[in-house]
Amino acid sequence: RSSRRKSISEAEAGKLAPKEEEGENTKFKGNVQLAKGNGVLGRPIVPKRKLPDLRSDVCFVILDCETTGLSRKTARVIQLAAKIMHSTDPADSFSAYVLPPPGTLSAEVSALTGITDTFLRTGGVDASTGVLHGPALPFDKVYEAFCSWCQDRRAGRPAVCVAHNARFDVGMLEGEVKRLGEERRLGGDFSVPSLADDAGIESVVDTLAVLRSSKLWKKRGRPTSFKQADVYEKVMGGPMAGAHNAMGDVLGLEAILGGVEGWKEVAEGLQWAMVKINE
Repeated sequence: RSSRRKSISEAEAGKLAPKEEEGENTKFKGNVQLAKGNGVLGRPIVPKRKLPDLRSDVCFVILDCETTGLSRKTARVIQLAAKIMHSTDPADSFSAYVLPPPGTLSAEVSALTGITDTFLRTGGVDASTGVLHGPALPFDKVYEAFCSWCQDRRAGRPAVCVAHNARFDVGMLEGEVKRLGEERRLGGDFSVPSLADDAGIESVVDTLAVLRSSKLWKKRGRPTSFKQADVYEKVMGGPMAGAHNAMGDVLGLEAILGGVEGWKEVAEGLQWAMVKINE
């Protein structure tokens, strides 16, 4: 994930870091927005919602997406991964590849992520894990499976989505969900799962904003870069394995948060309400 922000070719594959001045006051236009938000794209104002107490019994769902590009209007999700934080139960991990439309996966993205069009369409051995996969599934199948998995694994607890540059990951999912809704409505089907209602996610924490807090670095010095791989090396003392694979990024972020004291207290004031917005 980290090196994607340095060059044009790498940027096509992943996460665009927010501008420095956006910081903690950034408003995300989509399924996620600040609880005090003032309406999105001309839609009605979303009322304030009570946010989860992050220091209580909360189910933290670490999430990451790999995509064909940066724009949620045109780019497509090609891998979705998530994990219940600090769980060792294999059932608490979710990883699936998503089949994009033909011609949307560039050679540059494939070179960076190791995800090729042939792999997605025919299956094979995952270059990043060595695991054998069948052909990737359409987005609607993967998304519905993710919502069901999240609802099941949270076991009645408030679920909080945690991602590094969450605006990007959740925004990409929102773009896919919007397209899915438009396609289904053409056929008279108005049922589209939402991350808020069907996955049970109540709020989102963007660790890119959280980890920038100077409060977290008093004992060891603040990192000079907040790209995930750089923060990982600062905290863990070595390079992050599995970068540019969604599950590798999920595991890397889990390790970072396990090694940074006080991040929940900082995140408490930065989390965003996950709201269902009817398109």
